[in-house]
Amino acid sequence: ETSVVGISASEVEAEMSCSNQSSEDSDLSNIKRASHRRISVVLASQLLSLLDAFIFPDNLDASRPTSQLHGLALVRSTEPRLGQTQGPLLASLVRLSLLLLCHLEPSSVKYLQCCSRLRCFLHWALELIRESVSLAGYSAAFHELTAPLDRLVLAVVLQCHRSLSRCSAVLIEIEASPVSKYFPSMNARNKNYKRIFRATQELREIVLAAFRGRNEVLRAALSLQAYEALHAGLEEITSLQKRKTKPKSSTFRSRSSSSSSSKEASLRAFLTQEEATE
Repeated sequence: ETSVVGISASEVEAEMSCSNQSSEDSDLSNIKRASHRRISVVLASQLLSLLDAFIFPDNLDASRPTSQLHGLALVRSTEPRLGQTQGPLLASLVRLSLLLLCHLEPSSVKYLQCCSRLRCFLHWALELIRESVSLAGYSAAFHELTAPLDRLVLAVVLQCHRSLSRCSAVLIEIEASPVSKYFPSMNARNKNYKRIFRATQELREIVLAAFRGRNEVLRAALSLQAYEALHAGLEEITSLQKRKTKPKSSTFRSRSSSSSSSKEASLRAFLTQEEATE
């Protein structure tokens, strides 16, 4: 729940050696694939975690200026510590993040961290695209200067759509099952429950950022029906957020509870909209 178990270099070599042995046995073939998947996921998680110090602030106190850098601290197109050729590096980071989104448990801490990192990487890609558009003088999707990054943006949106479906399925299963089926206590169940909604919020912000920052790509790549469904879903969520009002006379706890319920309702509406576009 809290971490992905580490893997040593010798363990990788041993498993790869075993996996490379030829065999016609289908069961062994499945074991090999599972072994490769485990190695890939663990190594991807370990590599991406090295960037956490640059992405997430040490203090999450909302009153502190550093808290505003959450998820965005790497969004600099001229980051000196990473060199000048940042496109290939960014592509690798996004691919590793998408790998984790495919295989990590949606209610886990690692999954939530992965969503936050991916939001950072998307903003970074959009920043590089803006520079390329400024250099080229036009913003057509998939043109020579932006094609690699445009494909990344599209891949991120499509994977977020799939991930939101997984979050919805897990949420439904948790709500429909007794606590003891999956969790040792109600407290553990509530923690996983909340993390799913937080991950959903991160995924929604990623899709919204892509839609606002590189709408041309989605319009060009998606079918008209899919594009209109996505547009309608995002517009509906934005409208819900704008209509939220705070009660004038209430305690802090009741205001907090109302805000939390409103946010959860907004996320549920977005998940329902995503399911409708399957």
